Amino acid sequence: MKRFSVAAVVSAVAAVGLMGSLATAGPAVASEGPCTTADGVTVIVDASAVGGSISQRCAPDKPSSGLDALRRAGFSWSPVSSQPGMVCRIDSRPAPSEQSCASSPPANAYWGYFRANRGGDWKYSSVGAA
Repeated sequence: MKRFSVAAVVSAVAAVGLMGSLATAGPAVASEGPCTTADGVTVIVDASAVGGSISQRCAPDKPSSGLDALRRAGFSWSPVSSQPGMVCRIDSRPAPSEQSCASSPPANAYWGYFRANRGGDWKYSSVGAA
């Protein structure tokens, strides 16, 4: 098995004029592709090592964590049973027949988490998405 990647491009929230628009707007919905405004987090999931593809979606508003950004971007995820903050599957990948979520996966098979400020360099995060 190979390592899988999740990346979040974090952008600053534009505070000027935002409060008025939030008060009248309905709930924000995830969109395909990168965020086109300063509000939101672009989430990229590279599942190509487990038979998937590379997906890029915008998690609207201001997610409270990487896991919240995954959810807001429309990705489903499953935790490792013994470590609830650790991601085991994203959008049902890898398949249950390939990886049990009962305990941590082996060192060569895990979701790597990277972060970057908009326009900045990607950095590996050793603390994970929770």
